[in-house]
Amino acid sequence: MLQRYPFGVFLALAALAPPAHAQTSPEWKFKKGAKFFVEVTTTNAQTLEPGGTAKPTTSNTSVTTVSSFEVVDAGADGAQLRQKVEGVSVKADDPTGPSAARAAGVLKGAQFTLTVSPAGRVAKFDGYNDFVRRLTGGNDAAEKQVRAAYPEEAFKEELATIFGVLPDKPAAPGATWKRTESLPLGPLGVLSGEATYTYRGKGDGGEQIDVTRVLTYAAPKEEGNLKLRDVKVREAKGTALFDAANGRLVKEELTVKLEGAVVLKESATATTTINVKQTTTRTFRVLEKNPQE
Repeated sequence: MLQRYPFGVFLALAALAPPAHAQTSPEWKFKKGAKFFVEVTTTNAQTLEPGGTAKPTTSNTSVTTVSSFEVVDAGADGAQLRQKVEGVSVKADDPTGPSAARAAGVLKGAQFTLTVSPAGRVAKFDGYNDFVRRLTGGNDAAEKQVRAAYPEEAFKEELATIFGVLPDKPAAPGATWKRTESLPLGPLGVLSGEATYTYRGKGDGGEQIDVTRVLTYAAPKEEGNLKLRDVKVREAKGTALFDAANGRLVKEELTVKLEGAVVLKESATATTTINVKQTTTRTFRVLEKNPQE
């Protein structure tokens, strides 16, 4: 905040005073008919510790999803976008690779529509129920499983992560703003909390924004044979780069380090507990062309 000097002194020192930090208000710029692609790569590095004489095991999985976004309509208040999942690829160094690929592959071809403000707030999201019906054909039991494995909140949160990095008002370097978060873990519960964004100013390639997150775990209302216990988030932070001239995110990287225990109920009286340490890194890139072609 600028210091307040007596009027005469202020005039005398005005020429010598350093310039104030300029405030900037980067916004998303949408043009009707335009199309861009968002690549999201999620990598999981996991260590399982069964206890006893069993040795710990490690695994690494990477899932990359590419979606196209077409600007259906645009105005001063924001834009309506049509999202289509163009492709999904999975890499894994353990036997779960094929099943992970099948699980992720069901997303290909999914289409949604959303309304986004210039500040990146997602005001409307449609298409989720059609996505569920496409996968289940109206089967109630299958629908319940799909909604648990692919909750609507997960799609909304990913869009909020892509578009919602900007402040609601002009900001100078060092300014902060917050956003509540809810990160579904499918049938295993949810991580929720608050993200704090800090504007670092213009850097190499765009406006630089740091993000730190405070997240806590909550178990699901209905627990199955597999549940999590003693979950602690050790670290949750990231960075984003925004191109203010073109009104578009360049890239964003978020990392979450957590640990806890997985409890498997084998029978009414027998359970197996495995300690887990996991680092999840999510990288978002906004591109002009489909990187998978």
